[in-house]
This record gives sequence, structure tokens and C-alpha cells, in this order.
Amino acid sequence: MTEICKYLKKLDKNKLSESVVEYILTLDSKAFKTLNVNRIARKFKVNRSYLSRKFKKDKKLALNNYIVTVKILRATSLLATRDELSTEDVAKALGYSNTQYFCRLFKKKIGTTPGKFKAYIKKNKSPAWPELA
Repeated sequence: MTEICKYLKKLDKNKLSESVVEYILTLDSKAFKTLNVNRIARKFKVNRSYLSRKFKKDKKLALNNYIVTVKILRATSLLATRDELSTEDVAKALGYSNTQYFCRLFKKKIGTTPGKFKAYIKKNKSPAWPELA
């Protein structure tokens, strides 16, 4: 019985990164707002450092960086589909209390500011920024 438990734990550890990705991508808006490495580590009952190392080894990308990338991609979706939302609203919806920080992250990942992105989408009636398509 002990060998079976060890084997099952090993299987779970091998699938940890994939499970984390699935978890992040299926979060609802409220939970997504408070997403961070500590919360994910608690969810999967693993040490934060272990989770970060394992994710980086498996995915060749730091978990923090992955979280930011997913949040920014969700921001592009909100900006493109919800005209009533301001940049500040989108930043807050994604858990960023500092709008300027959110704008810097957005520009670093997308290549333009959230305002210019939204204007481009509105003007061109396009669902995506050219580099994202």
C-alpha cells in the first residue's frame, strides 16, 4: 500500500505545473483578482519555493511571470470587449491597486499602453492587437 501511495504522489508532482496552469485559466473573476504564488501554493498544498522552482523547470517560465502574462492577456480581452471599463477599472478587476504599475506591465507585455490598445480596437473594429493575432 505504501508503494502505491508513493507512486500516486509522484504522479501528482509530475502533473503539478499542468494542474497549476489549468487552475489559473479556470479561475473566476473574483478569485483571479487575488491570484498570486502564495495562494496557488496553498491550493496545491506545496511550498511556495518548491512550486516556483518546479513550474520554472517544467514550463521554462517563472510562475510570477506566467501569472502577470495571463492577467495582461485577460486585460486585453476586457479592454477589447467592455467599452464601459476604464483602464483603472480593468487594473482593479485584475488585482492591481496601482494603475500606473498596471500600465507599465501592460506596455511591457503588449507593446503599447492600455488606452492606445483600446483606441486601436475601437477604431479598427478588430478583436485583437496585430502582434497578438
